Amino acid sequence: MENKLYKKRQERLRTFLKEGSLDSIIIFGFCNIYYLTGFRGGGCIYFQDDKRAYLLLNSLYISQAKSEVNSCEIIEYKNLEESLNDIT
Repeated sequence: MENKLYKKRQERLRTFLKEGSLDSIIIFGFCNIYYLTGFRGGGCIYFQDDKRAYLLLNSLYISQAKSEVNSCEIIEYKNLEESLNDIT
């Protein structure tokens, strides 16, 4: 699918966050991550706030994500907690 479609879906999520007075959201579910980014792999977490969107992955899926996703920033993590602290 086109990058525009995923960007539009991410923008709708931003609107939902704003309407719900939420700062950010972390999504773990594969189907939801695919819906928002087009990424078909596993081992990932999606983070979005009012300005940015990130796909956090372990090293096994980095090259796949780089070929499938261009609607958000891709971050490789070794320690998930540290990576989430870095982007929030």
